[in-house]
Amino acid sequence: MSLLEALAVSLGLTLLVELLLAFSLGVWTRRDLLFVLLVNVATNPPVVYLYALVCFRAPALRFAVLALLEAAAFALEGFVYSRCLTSCTRNPFFLSLLLNAASFAAGSFVSRLF
Repeated sequence: MSLLEALAVSLGLTLLVELLLAFSLGVWTRRDLLFVLLVNVATNPPVVYLYALVCFRAPALRFAVLALLEAAAFALEGFVYSRCLTSCTRNPFFLSLLLNAASFAAGSFVSRLF
């Protein structure tokens, strides 16, 4: 699979998982779901690209860099959710943690299939 294909599959899977889970957790307005979509479009491709780059250039650092990248995505998404979401009654950082954990788990599962 090329890097471009991996980026597209990762983003598609992330959007599917996180939008469905966000909706099931009470993020119901179109505006709020749009913010979930946009924040993932902004964070997912850089995380996947930088992780792939590290795996290629410095594979020994991949776990540390993955943890750092995922923590940064969680924090940025939680911050955006805290400022922008109106329909969710959950703590925005807890919501970010749940959504990121679910999409990370789904991605890990799918990557083991291929």
